[in-house]
Amino acid sequence: MKITKFFFANILPAFYFLSCSTAFALEYPFGNLSANPTPCEYIKTAYIWGLGIVGTLAVAVIAFGGFLYMVGKVEQGKDYITSAFLGILLLFGAYLILYTINPELAQLKCEIKNMQPLGTPPTGASVPITPGSTTGTSLGEQAARGALASGVGVKDACPPGQATGCVRMEGMKDTTVNEINDLAGKVGPENIYISGGTEGCGATGSTIHSTGSVSHCSGDKYDMRQNNTVNNYIENAFVKMPNRKYDGAEMWMDPKTGTTYAKEMGVVGTVNGPHWDVAVRKI
Repeated sequence: MKITKFFFANILPAFYFLSCSTAFALEYPFGNLSANPTPCEYIKTAYIWGLGIVGTLAVAVIAFGGFLYMVGKVEQGKDYITSAFLGILLLFGAYLILYTINPELAQLKCEIKNMQPLGTPPTGASVPITPGSTTGTSLGEQAARGALASGVGVKDACPPGQATGCVRMEGMKDTTVNEINDLAGKVGPENIYISGGTEGCGATGSTIHSTGSVSHCSGDKYDMRQNNTVNNYIENAFVKMPNRKYDGAEMWMDPKTGTTYAKEMGVVGTVNGPHWDVAVRKI
């Protein structure tokens, strides 16, 4: 076995893994580690230091091979230089493979967009949501409307017996109103317009809203008109879920609360135009 093959097959990997284990044992403020390093930052630091050590050794081997070549040990010098270049090509090939799979992998980014807290399901996964309504308190019509943040828009109240073209807030829970106000604080109250509440629930012959433990009729849901500001916030701040089964509506979930947002497209210009069907839950 040639010494160069032994060197690159055993010594260089040993140096690399030694550097990795050393980096994992390091504490802040070593290198670029933050005050509270994440596992990703430890791996990133180990990887960078490992590459640096292996790269430095490769350059040293090339220089040593050049020295041997100059003093007349041509074949031995060529062997060292060739092996070193093969090691460098191996490192470059690893980078190229990562970049081909996903450029983000090669950039060693530890910041993940819309990173979910520990214990929340990954994007697109089935999300187990505890059944049952929230424990909020049902409000009267005027109390619910009065609790809305200033600037939040809402359709006129429904006259007795009317269930379309209006919004009934009687029976809506305070937890639902609080969710509306919380969202208004993030996107601006001027971008919130409530287009659906508890109207139709309990009305004779009305079927516009179904009943259930988490529904419009339980006071845990509301409809909200779509606009670019609201849409962009929901679709970027929350977790994407599988589409709703019965109508294919796209869905997002707030992983902190379990509240879900179904993007119902409807027909522009009609009572059932594009809107968000929001189910307020607590997990």
